[in-house]
Amino acid sequence: ECTRGPDGRVREVRVIEGFQRMGSGVTIEATGFAYAAARRALAYAWGTRSVDIGGGGSIPFVSAFAAAFPEASLLLTGAADPDSRLHSSNESVDLGELERACLAEAVLLHELCTSYRRSLEDLDRWIGHRPRVRAGRRRDE
Repeated sequence: ECTRGPDGRVREVRVIEGFQRMGSGVTIEATGFAYAAARRALAYAWGTRSVDIGGGGSIPFVSAFAAAFPEASLLLTGAADPDSRLHSSNESVDLGELERACLAEAVLLHELCTSYRRSLEDLDRWIGHRPRVRAGRRRDE
């Protein structure tokens, strides 16, 4: 609910419902085989080490999954860049960023489905070469 002034500008915003639908929040210990595989996959796709930022713990299904499957490794990923305008009406994504995210997901699935001892050099031979990612193109262009 919002209150507007005589000039039409929003003066006050009050949330009258919705908190009940928010997740209770959860902190996940990002250790173990699956997280190591995810970090390797992200490093492969971007050519540099990944950074853990710790987001999404209050999304309702994340806390519900963590409670239902306490031994599971939960990982949320997404394609975004500084100009993405996430969750806005004109949201966009750099296609190079999306390509890297897709490559990282494919490498992660490969890592999880095969022996954890398989090196990224073996993966290079398996797919033939590291794909060249073109940066700078946007979905909305």
